Amino acid sequence: MTLSYLTQKAPPSILSQVDSKLTARETELKKQLSAVVEGYVKEVEDKLASSGGGSSVQPSGGASYQVVMIHLGVLNNWNISGIILPVLREFARQYPDIKVEVNSYEPRSSQEALQSGKEDVIVTIEPKILNIQGIMHAKVIDLPRVLIYSTANLPDPGKKLTPYDFREDEFLTVAGEDNDFVTDLIRSVCKPYGFTPKIQPVHSTDAMIMGVQCGLGVAVTDAWSRALDNPGFASLVLESTHPLSVVWKNEEKDPAIDCFVELLKTSIQQYR
Repeated sequence: MTLSYLTQKAPPSILSQVDSKLTARETELKKQLSAVVEGYVKEVEDKLASSGGGSSVQPSGGASYQVVMIHLGVLNNWNISGIILPVLREFARQYPDIKVEVNSYEPRSSQEALQSGKEDVIVTIEPKILNIQGIMHAKVIDLPRVLIYSTANLPDPGKKLTPYDFREDEFLTVAGEDNDFVTDLIRSVCKPYGFTPKIQPVHSTDAMIMGVQCGLGVAVTDAWSRALDNPGFASLVLESTHPLSVVWKNEEKDPAIDCFVELLKTSIQQYR
């Protein structure tokens, strides 16, 4: 894009009317200001021309990359600072000029954000995203599922509980357009324990966690849930897992995004 429009002159008839009213001092200031503007525009245009009009910059290693910020999407209610902090430190060392932004989503919303270009990389347990054309993915670990319940609403304090002890409770479940899929998933998780759960759909992960905290039911979530750090919750590790994947788009084959993805996968694998 050229910036020469900044120095385009007004029609001569208008300029002549203005110049006739200017003092000698004002005329001189006008010339000086015009020279300053023209010099600034020339400098900007020279920089744009030398960079080819793009936004590429140089990392510490010398190879060019296009992004100036990487957008990472994770799932709502995850406690994963132990994963993200090491990634940010190492990535900042290798690419000091690139910033990283972290956002959180419901599983299906993170998929939509990646497809639309709002996010560059997501970490998800959503299996359907893996079949979308143009999106790369790598399964990293199997993330244990847990059943969470409120410590204020224990059926028998002091008893060693099993999932079967919650067969009469409502299982709060985040559901949307894929309600049937989520319902079938929770039923399959509970089947080895000898019961069919009572499913109560809710609209978000926050609503699910709040419902459990208020004693309105229990929920099946994963081992990264923030609820596990809250003394108001207790949990049982289940005999099933979520396949956890890193999913990303890198149509420009940007080395910075590739580096970030590799660092993220390594940090997830090492996280306990």
